[in-house]
Amino acid sequence: MSEDDLRREIETLRKRLDSEARMRGTVIRALTEAFVRAYGPGALAVAARAHAEMSRPLLERLMAKNALPRDARGAVQLLTMLHTMGGVEGEVADSTPMRATRRERKCPFQDVWTADMCRQFSPAIMEVICRVVGPGLTTFHTSYLSAGDPTCDIVFEMQE
Repeated sequence: MSEDDLRREIETLRKRLDSEARMRGTVIRALTEAFVRAYGPGALAVAARAHAEMSRPLLERLMAKNALPRDARGAVQLLTMLHTMGGVEGEVADSTPMRATRRERKCPFQDVWTADMCRQFSPAIMEVICRVVGPGLTTFHTSYLSAGDPTCDIVFEMQE
């Protein structure tokens, strides 16, 4: 296979992954909206926490298999693996044992989910990452793609 053929194959696979992730995002949004209609606005946070907890077994396996450090670097590496599998594109902006930032430029959910959904779902998953990585780790977002920001920045910090 030539280098050009390989590039075309990679691009085809990326498009397929993006399409599948958008479909998954659309299904999650529809289920969440039905849940909120049935049980009220507080159901959004419940749906977000439930979705995040479903990610825990995968995160625990990734953490153990890759022997990641139990600090901010490990958290951002774990997030990078999770987001890469989900078709999210970005990079690690900074990474030290005490603080690490992941900057996402493209997310298959950014045009599918409302900003409110992202503000509930993403932090809930980041909190699970913190619990999987270890005690003393906190997280927060400084921006969201779904809110119209140019990037989605996710910060992990170790508390002293």
